Amino acid sequence: MILLMVAFAAIGWIEWSYLKKHTRKPKTKVWVMAFVAAAFLYNAIVWRCRIPPIDPVLTRWLGPIQQRLLGN
Repeated sequence: MILLMVAFAAIGWIEWSYLKKHTRKPKTKVWVMAFVAAAFLYNAIVWRCRIPPIDPVLTRWLGPIQQRLLGN
Protein backbone atom coordinates (compact mmCIF):
# COMPACT_ATOMS: atom_id res chain seq x y z
CA MET A 1 0.00 0.00 0.00
CA ILE A 2 2.89 2.35 0.71
CA LEU A 3 4.29 1.76 -2.78
CA LEU A 4 0.86 2.51 -4.23
CA MET A 5 0.72 5.79 -2.34
CA VAL A 6 4.25 6.74 -3.40
CA ALA A 7 3.48 5.90 -7.04
CA PHE A 8 0.32 7.98 -7.10
CA ALA A 9 2.02 10.85 -5.26
CA ALA A 10 4.72 10.83 -7.94
CA ILE A 11 2.14 10.73 -10.73
CA GLY A 12 0.21 13.58 -9.12
CA TRP A 13 3.36 15.66 -8.69
CA ILE A 14 4.42 15.11 -12.30
CA GLU A 15 0.96 16.01 -13.58
CA TRP A 16 0.76 19.09 -11.36
CA SER A 17 4.18 20.35 -12.45
CA TYR A 18 3.29 19.83 -16.12
CA LEU A 19 -0.02 21.67 -15.75
CA LYS A 20 1.64 24.49 -13.82
CA LYS A 21 4.48 24.81 -16.33
CA HIS A 22 2.14 24.96 -19.32
CA THR A 23 -0.35 27.32 -17.58
CA ARG A 24 -3.50 25.28 -18.07
CA LYS A 25 -6.94 26.42 -16.94
CA PRO A 26 -7.96 25.70 -13.33
CA LYS A 27 -10.78 23.50 -14.64
CA THR A 28 -8.22 21.27 -16.39
CA LYS A 29 -6.19 20.97 -13.18
CA VAL A 30 -9.30 19.90 -11.28
CA TRP A 31 -10.18 17.26 -13.89
CA VAL A 32 -6.68 15.80 -13.95
CA MET A 33 -6.31 15.68 -10.17
CA ALA A 34 -9.82 14.22 -9.82
CA PHE A 35 -8.87 11.45 -12.26
CA VAL A 36 -5.66 10.72 -10.31
CA ALA A 37 -7.65 10.64 -7.05
CA ALA A 38 -10.32 8.35 -8.55
CA ALA A 39 -7.66 5.97 -9.90
CA PHE A 40 -5.96 5.90 -6.51
CA LEU A 41 -9.22 5.20 -4.69
CA TYR A 42 -10.10 2.42 -7.13
CA ASN A 43 -6.72 0.75 -6.67
CA ALA A 44 -6.88 1.18 -2.88
CA ILE A 45 -10.35 -0.39 -2.73
CA VAL A 46 -9.31 -3.30 -4.96
CA TRP A 47 -6.23 -3.89 -2.81
CA ARG A 48 -7.90 -3.39 0.59
CA CYS A 49 -11.20 -5.20 0.00
CA ARG A 50 -9.68 -7.94 -2.16
CA ILE A 51 -12.35 -7.48 -4.81
CA PRO A 52 -11.49 -8.77 -8.26
CA PRO A 53 -10.06 -6.15 -10.61
CA ILE A 54 -11.88 -5.10 -13.75
CA ASP A 55 -9.20 -6.53 -16.08
CA PRO A 56 -11.10 -9.72 -17.02
CA VAL A 57 -14.18 -7.67 -17.96
CA LEU A 58 -12.15 -5.34 -20.16
CA THR A 59 -10.37 -8.28 -21.76
CA ARG A 60 -13.70 -9.93 -22.57
CA TRP A 61 -15.10 -6.73 -24.11
CA LEU A 62 -12.00 -5.52 -25.92
CA GLY A 63 -10.42 -8.88 -26.81
CA PRO A 64 -12.28 -9.32 -30.13
CA ILE A 65 -11.34 -5.79 -31.20
CA GLN A 66 -7.71 -6.46 -30.38
CA GLN A 67 -7.77 -9.72 -32.33
CA ARG A 68 -9.23 -7.93 -35.38
CA LEU A 69 -6.63 -5.16 -35.19
CA LEU A 70 -3.79 -7.66 -34.93
CA GLY A 71 -5.18 -9.77 -37.76
CA ASN A 72 -5.36 -13.01 -35.78
